[in-house]
Amino acid sequence: MRSILTLVLVLTLALSSLGRVSSTIGGGYGTFRGVIVDAKGKPIRGASVTISGPDLTHKVKPNRDGYFEIVLPVGKYEITVKKSGYAKYTLTDLEVGPNQELSHIFRLESSRVQSAVRGLICFMSRNA
Repeated sequence: MRSILTLVLVLTLALSSLGRVSSTIGGGYGTFRGVIVDAKGKPIRGASVTISGPDLTHKVKPNRDGYFEIVLPVGKYEITVKKSGYAKYTLTDLEVGPNQELSHIFRLESSRVQSAVRGLICFMSRNA
């Protein structure tokens, strides 16, 4: 029984490694790093990050400094960051190439600031 479990474990590891190797040969992987900050550059805790691509949708949990990192298959992605009290931030058309390392600073604006600007624009357009 023990030898059967060992054999199953070895085969499982071999097959998962084979899948990674064939994916790397076929297209590869790249690394994306992001940090989420407010308008003053201070880290934002507790934001939700969703990464969407042609074959995946994945949620990432940033650390307490607003930093996150993910290894992605080669392809085009959209990254959306949300946090209560802040306007949603979406990075579109992110192209990940093989062995590429990319990074981005997600600078979130307060939703109160965005609401005030919208209100001012509406006020100005009504009085024009």
